[in-house]
Amino acid sequence: MPRHDGGSYEDWLHPVAGDTSKTLWTDTLAFGELPQVFDPASGFVQNANDTPWRSTWPQAITRKQYPAYVAPLDPMTLRAQQSVHLRLSEAKVSYDDFVAQKLCTRSLMADRLLPELIPLAAASNDPKLHAAAELLSHWNHRFDADARGALLFETWAGLFAGPKFAGESNYAAPWTETDPIETPRGLRDGAAALAMLSSAVDRTIALYGAVDRPFGAVSRFHLGDVDLPGNGGYGNLGIFRTITWGPMQGGERTPLHGETWVSLVEFGEPMRVRGLLSYGNATQPGSPHRADQLRFLSAEKLRELWTTRAEVEQHLEARDTF
Repeated sequence: MPRHDGGSYEDWLHPVAGDTSKTLWTDTLAFGELPQVFDPASGFVQNANDTPWRSTWPQAITRKQYPAYVAPLDPMTLRAQQSVHLRLSEAKVSYDDFVAQKLCTRSLMADRLLPELIPLAAASNDPKLHAAAELLSHWNHRFDADARGALLFETWAGLFAGPKFAGESNYAAPWTETDPIETPRGLRDGAAALAMLSSAVDRTIALYGAVDRPFGAVSRFHLGDVDLPGNGGYGNLGIFRTITWGPMQGGERTPLHGETWVSLVEFGEPMRVRGLLSYGNATQPGSPHRADQLRFLSAEKLRELWTTRAEVEQHLEARDTF
């Protein structure tokens, strides 16, 4: 990273004047000057495309310890917060526990907002809101294939927090640096949230045919002849198993990105490795390895990875001699 005399991250994010030596850098920061955490008391480090300041919890480094231009102070995404909460949920985590956490489809945003929204809807005089409250109260906040409240919540969340689910103007408490893993939270305006829920019911029916359709009925893992129920959702909903879904086409929607190459390694004796290349090892139409891993993705499972020559040869499919 270039060494500068000063300035913020934002100052150096855009083109600067090139006709002065004040903007010319001639040195880089040494490794020890970069943000880093070594053997934190928590026992873990994590990152979900966030800045380095909350790479573990309790927080081990702060922005004030480093030059202002090193990294910005951005809100900690709900996905990153979910990552921390999953790690804090158990004092000691087995390998199987770790796999289960990686595959978690639970929405942190739903956990924070539905306990307020559902009672408001249930107490209203609108039968449509009563039905929505009943549906959402029986949903476990997971974006699994059989979930019947997930589509409604996702639609409502898009109205509440914008199409990227990142807006904070409707939260009672926006994100703060002093409470980074528990904010944003709360409904700023209950009446407005109910109006959004009413609109979300109509939109969900219009988009998906019914307010309570199973999530996997319209969210599909579909490549070639393989067509399976989908799961997972948008990271900004606080879902760690991220799938960004495309628009509805032909009665279904399929992933735009998310859950591509996954690998979980336990460096023990013997070493344990599970993983998935969700959308296959090949892109050629007709290849048997274009969609053969989708069944694992749909079943919310990982496959055992072969790490030795003997394991690879045991599963040898073809041999070419050059």
